[in-house]
Amino acid sequence: MINIDNNIDKIIKLFNDHKKEIYVVGGATRDLLLGLTPLDYDLTTNALPHEIETILKDYRIDKRGKHFGSYSLVVDNLSIQITTYR
Repeated sequence: MINIDNNIDKIIKLFNDHKKEIYVVGGATRDLLLGLTPLDYDLTTNALPHEIETILKDYRIDKRGKHFGSYSLVVDNLSIQITTYR
């Protein structure tokens, strides 16, 4: 059983509620498979940038990477980056 952070679980459910795919990728995936607790999470989604902003409207997001389809946020001291599929 993989124990994913509750905040990540909430974000995944939020995207799923909007009928969007979203996956944990990168180092967090490796850490979870090794039974370690990730220090940060990278997520990828089929949501377009404007859809990500709508889905995350209740979160404070950093939009500096918007032109790359990438957004950053911090929830309970957990760094999260969400990027549209490339």
